[in-house]
Amino acid sequence: MLKVSVIMTTHNSKESFLPGFASIAEQDYPDLEVVIIDGASTDGTAELIRKAERASAGRAGFTVRWISEPDGGIYEAMNKGIAG
Repeated sequence: MLKVSVIMTTHNSKESFLPGFASIAEQDYPDLEVVIIDGASTDGTAELIRKAERASAGRAGFTVRWISEPDGGIYEAMNKGIAG
């Protein structure tokens, strides 16, 4: 079965990050990767991403990759996610 990668972009998304991440994490696809591109959030979003990454560590077939750095908006963030 092919790996599926889901790109999730965030920027100061403290209130909406966890519900969005949980929705992805609830999927039962056997080889799922979440690529989170955070636009250098200053509201605590990066800490929530770290927490979600730790909570899902060791889950078979589920990986989380993420970066947090300034970008030029959602389209640049999506391109970063695609470029991997």
